[in-house]
This record gives sequence, C-alpha cells and structure tokens, in this order.
Amino acid sequence: MESSAQIVRTTLESFDQELSLLVNSWHTAFSDRIWILFSDKFIWIALYALVLYFLFRRLGWKKALLAVACLVLMIVCCDQSANLVKNSACRLRPCNDPWMLSHGIHLPHGAGGRYGFFSAHAANSFGFAVGSLKIFKTEKSHPYRRYGRGSVADDVALQVQWLQLGQGRTGAG
Repeated sequence: MESSAQIVRTTLESFDQELSLLVNSWHTAFSDRIWILFSDKFIWIALYALVLYFLFRRLGWKKALLAVACLVLMIVCCDQSANLVKNSACRLRPCNDPWMLSHGIHLPHGAGGRYGFFSAHAANSFGFAVGSLKIFKTEKSHPYRRYGRGSVADDVALQVQWLQLGQGRTGAG
C-alpha cells in the first residue's frame, strides 16, 4: 500500500509530465530558433553588463564592488544549492526521461545533464535579478522607483522559466 506522500509525489510527477508535454508541443521551427538563442548564456552578457554599469554609475566604485561581490556570492549560493538539490533528488530531466521521450518530447538541440529538479540557470538569473533589485531599492541617493516595482525582475525570471519549458528541459540547469 502506498503512503499518502508517495501518492502525492506520483500525482505531481504525472501532472508535471503532462504539462511539460503540452507546453513542449507548442513548438515551431521559428520558436525553436528563438529558444535556442535565448538559452545561450552569452546572449545575456549585455543585460548583466548594463546592470553592472548602472551599479557602478549610481553607487560609485567602492559600493559597487561590494554589491558585485554580494551578487557573485548570491549566484554561487543559488548554483550550488540547485546542484545539491538535483543530486539529492536524482530526478531525471524530461530530455533524459524514457517516458517523456516515448511520448514525443521535442528536443531542438539535444539534452543537458542527467538530473534536474529546478533550473540552476533560472535560479542564478533570478538570484541576480532579485539581488540587483534589492541593491537598487536600498540605495537612497538615487531611488529607482520604477525598477523597484519588480516588473523587470519578474519578467526576466518568468521568461527564463518559460524558456526552459519551451525547450522541453524543465529543470535544465
């Protein structure tokens, strides 16, 4: 007899697989090229450079160096905790799951690593977005009222998550 925890886990896994297949089925040749472009880590360098430029411009070099050190520490913590969870949960990524492959998951450019529970790439991006948001919000001499509402951070985080879903790599990192 299965425990209630096992029943909940099985139900959630089934829902996750069906939802992933549904979102993944919306692919087109054009959207595949877009997802591949946006999944490239180097495309985001310009955005990160722009945020760093504003940090140095608004905070001065001393405070900005401290802020950058905090952002780097946050990214390292996000990345390492994502890897810890992935290796502890041992949940196969959809691109490596035989059930998902047999049910027609579309992989536009191959598979990532073996395990994935949540995306380390998305966690790092979200950590950078939230960290920079907090730094800009707490800097008193030049408040960023519009940035502080969170729309930029929310948009970036959601786009990265949808990007991972669109590639059929839910939990890709």
